Amino acid sequence: MDFFKPTFYISEALGEQPAGLIKDLIAADERFFEPMPEIAPEAAEGSQSTDHNYNDNTELVEAISKGARGAYWDILRKLRCD
Repeated sequence: MDFFKPTFYISEALGEQPAGLIKDLIAADERFFEPMPEIAPEAAEGSQSTDHNYNDNTELVEAISKGARGAYWDILRKLRCD
């Protein structure tokens, strides 16, 4: 596995839980968004969302409707820091 070459598919070489592997590799480095778990647990009320899907992201839609502007990833980053 060579992390210097981009991978545009999820290879079986990443194992049964590729999101967990990536999460371990980035080790809470704030420059990266953690991947969604393979089986998303129900979010506890008041917990921080890890949903980075731009297509159907309630927090992102609410932030934009309240005036947030800019790149979607940056809006999500700012929400994470609040």
